[in-house]
Amino acid sequence: MIRIRGARCHNLKNIDVDLPHNQISIVTGVSGSGKSSLVFDTLHQEGQRRFLENLSSGTRQLFSQAQPVAVDQILGLPPTICFDQTQRVQSKRSTLATLTELYDLFRLLYAKLGIVHCVNCGRALHQQTPEQIVDLVLALEDRKKVMILAPVVSARKGNHSALLNQVAREGFVRARIDGAVIDITQPHELPEDVPHDIEIVIDRIIVKEGIQSRLKESVDLALKQGGGSCLISHQIESGWSDRYVSTRLACGECNLSFPDPEPVTFSFNSPHGACPTCEGLGIIEPSESESGQICPDCQGARISQYGRSILLNQQSIDQVVQFTSPEIIDWLDQWKAREAQGMSHQYQVIADQIEPSIRKRLGYLTEIGLGYIQLSRPSKTLSGGELQRARLTACLGAGTTGACYILDEPTAG
Repeated sequence: MIRIRGARCHNLKNIDVDLPHNQISIVTGVSGSGKSSLVFDTLHQEGQRRFLENLSSGTRQLFSQAQPVAVDQILGLPPTICFDQTQRVQSKRSTLATLTELYDLFRLLYAKLGIVHCVNCGRALHQQTPEQIVDLVLALEDRKKVMILAPVVSARKGNHSALLNQVAREGFVRARIDGAVIDITQPHELPEDVPHDIEIVIDRIIVKEGIQSRLKESVDLALKQGGGSCLISHQIESGWSDRYVSTRLACGECNLSFPDPEPVTFSFNSPHGACPTCEGLGIIEPSESESGQICPDCQGARISQYGRSILLNQQSIDQVVQFTSPEIIDWLDQWKAREAQGMSHQYQVIADQIEPSIRKRLGYLTEIGLGYIQLSRPSKTLSGGELQRARLTACLGAGTTGACYILDEPTAG
């Protein structure tokens, strides 16, 4: 029980009130009766003051010092969390997803489990360890002929004589140039005005037992010569079939490499993740105006092209936040069903750490009556009641227990 004795703030006249814990209490009355003085200026202010007194002196300096309220005694008062109708959102960047902190969870999920696609050709890119590359070769059928190649030139004009001479001096004998394997110890003149593809032949082997040690050395050397990438070429009936593998995120077709995704990759509040054209606003604002045209580059997605190229269950993060809470839960169910068999143990552990928190907050949004709103909805367009409930979702999702929640006119809006 919260016991208030002798409350004298503003127009309160030695009011005594008992409020039960773990129940909903409604404070109502005519205008000027002292509702706000009791709830905000007495209960909430004293709850905050007591909480801050338990922090270190260095931390308390970051907050304005609250003065003791005009009251004789308050017993059983837990920390208080207040949702005031006057607390409007001023940021143009704030959305329902950021307000409820769901967007932070989605950024983490996409950074850990999203599949990067080349921004140019759309090809899915996968990082692999040298051990995984060796396993790919060993998984081929027995007696299969294989070449381990290190790509050094991709669709680049020139005769590349200096490069070939350097490769030969390093002890390599063969290279595959434009699809043909040649002896690079002999002089070759390549047309300078034609784009060429050059791969060093690191090793030629036949898949059989006992080659693992040699294969590991060849793969390591190919990755070193190819800057973290190599080609596994195996013989088929019609010729040779190539598979591009890399220990980094790189597209062999477009000769593009990409950094590892991080949560900041999907942040439209950071220059590392925001669309450079609209700077994360999603619109191009004319001067002296609050409205504007949709950004022609990101089409309102707010994030960079690289961030939009990272997909989970065939959807980018900006597409997912266009959904409502029930639609996202369905999307999560589809993703889990699709990945149930193919997800590695490591990825499964990561998913099990993040996904339940997302589902919990989505459930809170639906339960408090905001399940009809898209997560991309700007916070400035929410009504007062919707805004309060969205903030309440963020607090409930944080797992705070034992707090006293104070809502100002919760049914307004």
